[in-house]
Amino acid sequence: MGGQAERIQIVSSPRVEHDDAAGPWYATRAAEFRAIRNSSIRFGETHEVKEKDFWKKALAEGRTRTFPGFATRLPEESKARWDEEHDAVLRLVDYVDRRRRDCEHSSLVSFAGLTAAHILGLPTVSEHPEKAQRQVPPQQLHSTTTFSRTRSVTVAPETVELAGLQVSSIAQTVVDLARWEGMEDGLIVADFMLHNGLGTSEQVAAIVEKLGPVAGIGNARLVLELMDPRIESPGESLTRWRFYEAGISGFEPQVMALLIGRRYRMDFFDNSTGTNVEFDGFEKISNPLMRNGKSFDEAMADEARRQRALRQVGIQSYRIEWKNVITAQAFERWLNDMRPYGLPY
Repeated sequence: MGGQAERIQIVSSPRVEHDDAAGPWYATRAAEFRAIRNSSIRFGETHEVKEKDFWKKALAEGRTRTFPGFATRLPEESKARWDEEHDAVLRLVDYVDRRRRDCEHSSLVSFAGLTAAHILGLPTVSEHPEKAQRQVPPQQLHSTTTFSRTRSVTVAPETVELAGLQVSSIAQTVVDLARWEGMEDGLIVADFMLHNGLGTSEQVAAIVEKLGPVAGIGNARLVLELMDPRIESPGESLTRWRFYEAGISGFEPQVMALLIGRRYRMDFFDNSTGTNVEFDGFEKISNPLMRNGKSFDEAMADEARRQRALRQVGIQSYRIEWKNVITAQAFERWLNDMRPYGLPY
């Protein structure tokens, strides 16, 4: 890049952390859960004395049996796979919470892990298990039932109240996911939290320090080291994690190239090699919602000019997609496929 320095200026994006958006985010998630709760009725909470009368009413109202003694009015339109899973988890949470007062021995139980991530609207790659995940502070009674698994933890978790539910806070969920599910989910949620102003690395650090030497704390500490507010999507989080796993350093996220009066943003840029890696670059062209009102042909022409301008100053660009980062093996195949085209790693 040295000989081209007079023609191009590379500008790093600032690292900004805050939690100003956390309050409105929690409020939106609470409203979402209330909508799910309002779509279901439970036998024993309605006027019907006999269960057969309850089901007669439920079926007449277009509801479907989702759990024992529990009927839900399901949406008629189909949804994307993650949205379907998300709604199903919220219905499970609703059912478990309504039953809690019937048989729960501890009032300190809170939803945690992947269940908390769904309640809080946080993206993950792991599928939610069949049972709702919960946790209780030390010395509290806990159990596993047909629909929930409750852990007893060594340190009381940081929780928030959301639509009548006790749920792990967003920062607590980052730590729990890193410890219980692994680096992918922990880092994705950590980056999402920072980028959207839902929490800070300082909040995560306080929870990690309080936990001490517990199982999985190494993952939580590594997430704390790697989390970055400049990462804009789960795919970018996974891409950066695959770089780390493969021992590839030098990439900086969301770098701006100022060139001949134009500004070009690059997802991951390594200044030492002049390499730009764009996550899901083609979707930014093919998806009408990401084209800023331009036609497909106009977006293609703009991208061609962008790539040509970057190449003229020694920057080579490579596209990477979700399928290339979903596993370490898939990423290694992508590296092998790109090396014949000049990828220097």
